[in-house]
Amino acid sequence: MRAEADVIVCLKTHDPYYTIGVYYDDFRQVSDREVTEIPSRFPIGSDSGHSNGRT
Repeated sequence: MRAEADVIVCLKTHDPYYTIGVYYDDFRQVSDREVTEIPSRFPIGSDSGHSNGRT
């Protein structure tokens, strides 16, 4: 992270901190196949859902 920022400030942490999955309602494991198939569902240039006009 040092290449991206000089300082990192965490506004809120849980004690003890276990894993990132505790912060999500659904953090299921996905297969390698799913990871490679998902991008093909969204062709390049399709609506990304961003409201700022950038993709």
